[in-house]
Amino acid sequence: MSDAASSGIFVIEGAPAGAPIPVSRETVTAFVGPTPRGPADIPIAVRSVAEYQRRFGCPDAPSRMEGYLQQFFANGGTMAVVVRVCRSQQRARIHLPGSKGTISLEAVCPGAFEFLRASVDYDNIDPEQSNHFNLVVQRLASTTRPVVVEQEIYQAVSAEPDAADYVGDALLESSLVRLLGTCTGRPARTLGAGVAADADYVYSDDLLGPGNAPTDYDLVGSASEGTGLFALEQVPCIDLLCLLPLSAGQTVGPVALFAAERYCQRRQALLLVDPPPGWQTVHDVATDRQQLGFDSPNVVTYFPRARDGNLLGAMAGALVTDDREQGLWRSAARSLRLLTPSQLEPRLNEADIAVLARFGVNAVARDARGNVRLHGLVTRGRRSGLSAEWSSLRLRRTALFILGGIARGSRWAVFRADDEYARAELRQQLVKFMEALYRDGALSGEHGFQSWYLRGPVRDGDGLSIELGLALRRPGEFLSFRICHYHGDCEIRELGWQPVLAQAV
Repeated sequence: MSDAASSGIFVIEGAPAGAPIPVSRETVTAFVGPTPRGPADIPIAVRSVAEYQRRFGCPDAPSRMEGYLQQFFANGGTMAVVVRVCRSQQRARIHLPGSKGTISLEAVCPGAFEFLRASVDYDNIDPEQSNHFNLVVQRLASTTRPVVVEQEIYQAVSAEPDAADYVGDALLESSLVRLLGTCTGRPARTLGAGVAADADYVYSDDLLGPGNAPTDYDLVGSASEGTGLFALEQVPCIDLLCLLPLSAGQTVGPVALFAAERYCQRRQALLLVDPPPGWQTVHDVATDRQQLGFDSPNVVTYFPRARDGNLLGAMAGALVTDDREQGLWRSAARSLRLLTPSQLEPRLNEADIAVLARFGVNAVARDARGNVRLHGLVTRGRRSGLSAEWSSLRLRRTALFILGGIARGSRWAVFRADDEYARAELRQQLVKFMEALYRDGALSGEHGFQSWYLRGPVRDGDGLSIELGLALRRPGEFLSFRICHYHGDCEIRELGWQPVLAQAV
């Protein structure tokens, strides 16, 4: 059996019927983009830069993802979900010769920077067990720094495909390699030149180059195959999604931006993106935003871009910190402090900050004490045709939190028989959630009937429909939504503004 560490892969369990919907939880931030190596199209939770380096980093290859995460954790981020995307699926191989032929091991993770080696010995193997051997597989930091960062040991495995301890079956647990094909016989001891006893190592093939660079289509991925963005389907909930541009100094292309925005709408999440390199002045921003037709309350960006890199990780970390210290809806902050040594050009004044906010762009500027602050706290939803409330980052995030909680928490009811008891149980669950939100200050109004209303649940064809009204800014002025559950998905539609008389108790 392998002694490999936990893979970090998420296992999703649906909420049980009627379980309380939490009114607070850790903010989940996902980063999707290229890394030098590591598992591809699998969400991995990391809680430090060191953990990222162990799983995805390589001293021989610079990593922009590492720069994003350094800023994220420096600004108070506690957990990042990393999804590696890559275009080339070429994998390194280790060839172990034997008297009956060569067996080959293939790396689990694709890419040229997966430096592996393996050794074979017969220590403590009974002479009668002529098909058994011990196998050690190691992953190295790099070719120039051959430090072992991960090791797996398989003792007394068999070369016989029909054996219970067959090496091919044992390697199904490995996070490093798989057996390629079948065994032709026991591999020979891996002895170094002039060595008669101690095992040496056989190194993986040297792949020529890192392969083709990923494209916007690799970032988007495939819903049916669970790649790219859609690898995040394995994560129960996400709040912030940082989509990395594929090259330094650039921004995410329109194909990936559009697809990611649609994905965030469905997952009740916010998409954080770097500003385009063409934004050199506030006038450039205003002109571009007037001409550009793409707006969404689920997209957040900033200006100016830092000279020595991006501020996306810093912005995400600052939001996570504010959630933890102040609370998502209790925070009254009009700006957030960013811890970054970055050089900022141009320098912005108060008039510039106001102009940017009108166009749904957050301003990054130094205050009188020299601290870098994120001003505006707005989304790019100002011209999206939806409610004006969605230009406020705090209000949009509050609504997404509530809608996401209901969408996930009420999912169980779709699979229950359509009877009066099930509908009453679901309504009681939702009422308790809304009352808890009201008590916690998430909604406006001195009384609950001024803060929210609920209609349903009712059966809608093969699905389940719930209508919800939220008073986010002023008591009695509701933004209304219809949450429709189907066996395959959950759709949330905004119904617009409803006056106080529209409520139904």
